[in-house]
Amino acid sequence: MSGSLTQEGDVDLSGSVSLALPGQAAAVRGGLTVVEDSLFSSMLQIDGTLDCNSTSDFQGNANFQAKVTFNGAQVGNVTSVTSATYTIVATDYFIAANSTSNAITITLPAASSHSGRVLKIKDIGGNADSNNITIDGNSSETIDGAASIVLESPHAGVTLLCNGTSWFVL
Repeated sequence: MSGSLTQEGDVDLSGSVSLALPGQAAAVRGGLTVVEDSLFSSMLQIDGTLDCNSTSDFQGNANFQAKVTFNGAQVGNVTSVTSATYTIVATDYFIAANSTSNAITITLPAASSHSGRVLKIKDIGGNADSNNITIDGNSSETIDGAASIVLESPHAGVTLLCNGTSWFVL
């Protein structure tokens, strides 16, 4: 295909489909769905501007090699934690830790596979002074050079950034 593409409804790219529009505009006014191909997995490559005037839902990894501009809210997954131990998983972004009933230890994932990742952890119950919330590095990994950090004041919170080797408090 050459030239520009304007689609006024939904587009479903299932299986092996290639749409090449070098130097041309592509606009989809509806939904764009890329479904996993059984041989190669799914991939949508855009060498230019992708303008989504509605909701965009990326399931899996979305890799952006340039600036990403949000003209609306940025939304991350919120995970509520009340158990004594919790290990961060791939979908976690904001950890709402409520230590009303017990102290909580949260273990970070291995830094080597999370370079650039940001995590936010907050004492939402206001009880971290009596039931501390401890954040542990994975194995011997560190947070600002320490094996762990402790939230120990009511409503304390922390934002962490990973560089692929360690975690850092922002």
